[in-house]
Amino acid sequence: MDKIKNSKFLNLLFGKKFSNILVYLPLIASFFFLVTLLLICLNAVFWTGGVDDFDIKMYISEHGHWQYIKNCYLHWDGRAVSPLTLFRNILIINWPAELIAVFTTFVLIAVSFFLQRMVSTILGYRKTDWYVSLNLTFLVTLSLWLIMRPHMARSIYWATGSIYTLFNLFVFAALFYAFKKERSLPLVYTLIFIASLSGVNVSIGLVAILSTSRFLGVWKQNWREDLILIVVLISGTALCSFAPGNFERAAATGKLSVNPLIMLNGFYVVLKEYLLMSKWLILSAIITGLYLTSTLKKEFIISSRVIFRWIFIFIIGSLGTILPFMLLPGSASKHTSVYFQSFLFVAVLLMMIHIFHSIRIYKYKMIILVCTLSFLLWGTKTAYSQYGLGKGVKIQILKRYEYLESKRGTKELILIDSIKAPIFLFTTNIWDMTDNPDYYLNRMYSKYFGIGPVALKSQKLK
Repeated sequence: MDKIKNSKFLNLLFGKKFSNILVYLPLIASFFFLVTLLLICLNAVFWTGGVDDFDIKMYISEHGHWQYIKNCYLHWDGRAVSPLTLFRNILIINWPAELIAVFTTFVLIAVSFFLQRMVSTILGYRKTDWYVSLNLTFLVTLSLWLIMRPHMARSIYWATGSIYTLFNLFVFAALFYAFKKERSLPLVYTLIFIASLSGVNVSIGLVAILSTSRFLGVWKQNWREDLILIVVLISGTALCSFAPGNFERAAATGKLSVNPLIMLNGFYVVLKEYLLMSKWLILSAIITGLYLTSTLKKEFIISSRVIFRWIFIFIIGSLGTILPFMLLPGSASKHTSVYFQSFLFVAVLLMMIHIFHSIRIYKYKMIILVCTLSFLLWGTKTAYSQYGLGKGVKIQILKRYEYLESKRGTKELILIDSIKAPIFLFTTNIWDMTDNPDYYLNRMYSKYFGIGPVALKSQKLK
């Protein structure tokens, strides 16, 4: 009786269709979050501190795209054969950094769209209302944006690092179309092949997810499709993994070890680092799970046993992305955690959805509304503060570039001030030169601006 009275009160307070509030208010909050995300892109800048932005510009302008891909494949990175690498390079050559950041932001949103659609497909819900899908997309976008905070400046707002977000897009597009009941096999094989060119860690993660889902019987296809899939995965993985550049890079990074104890320690080191970088994962999965649970029917289409199998599958997939780094933990970087974090987020999200459905939390729509709105509005506030913090840093960077450009042709030592960045800024990559003119970042400045030695001001050089 009390529930009926509460329902009538809410209908009187908010209108006859109280459920509409769950639709329109999150949509409005999502719009404001999108606006602030795009504002941050105004702070993007080609950053010599990352070396690659200017190195790509200089090398391609002198030798062309094909020579860059060939040289990179033979001497540095097998991922150079991916069409996404060529696409990224074309953007760097032709677009301003701000526009590349805008594009990459929408790529992150597309990753979130495929991730939430894949989760709905796994749960057996193939069709959802457009507004539910849109709200979920932005909740997942905010979740990934927070989870990937330690490397966000490198994987979205750094032109060169945007390749990791592009790789992740094809990973989740491939998984979504693979798990759909009505699917185009040529599209699935194409997406999986391109995704397998994203690195051996991505390939192992994909193999772990696809093979485990087949083994556990939650994903079905015939043996011919299995055979074609294996050939596609092996072909892409081999083309990327056995590139001569990978071995040169490994030799420059450190010494490979096949000692089991050292390998296990390497796995632990990388796993610990990745987990410590994913502090927002559980809270983000809770909020997103709350909203998604409220949009589902009262009973699951699939059993709890199947859900737990899917949770296990994505945990295995996330751990699989770490395996290549067992041999050389030093080769793991912050932005290589993007796949681990995304797969683990799916596993935790499925767990939260199952828990919330079991306790029938979908009955408490007001609680869900408040949590969803609070999360989106807090994300909007955080993004806007990042925009404010990053503006001053970009001004410093551009002033440095202007000053060095005015010194073009100068051969004597040039001393410049360091870039001062707020401690809470995580959307601008600060990877500065040193007071040593021979340091490789310093030499990149000298090469790009056509000047003599350059270094930060210090007592040592005065």
